[in-house]
Amino acid sequence: MTQKPPNLYTPYPQYSPNQNNPSLLPLSRVEFPRFNGKGFQDWWYKVDQFFSFDEVQSQQKVTIAALHFDDAALQWNHAYMRSRNHLPSPTWKECIYALPDRFGVEFDDPMSELVSLR
Repeated sequence: MTQKPPNLYTPYPQYSPNQNNPSLLPLSRVEFPRFNGKGFQDWWYKVDQFFSFDEVQSQQKVTIAALHFDDAALQWNHAYMRSRNHLPSPTWKECIYALPDRFGVEFDDPMSELVSLR
């Protein structure tokens, strides 16, 4: 009986997609895109590509994305999670439907521009 030789190149040895609880470390060294509430469509495109490339499991997507929220997106995430009360953590599909409701369409905001002139 012959054994397979060990894999000598494992960039992240603690990651194994075959385990029931893989770590959050990606196979790639591509940086996950941050999101601050602006440029949702561009961010969503990059995130979709990242998750496809790294074959991220669905239940990890919400956590990974939330770790990379800043500013308005982070505030939204806190409010969104609180609004769910005692419901289970949202699925990625639920989040990806909720995010564009808040950040999907960008409009000019002349009032905030006037206020910032002070």
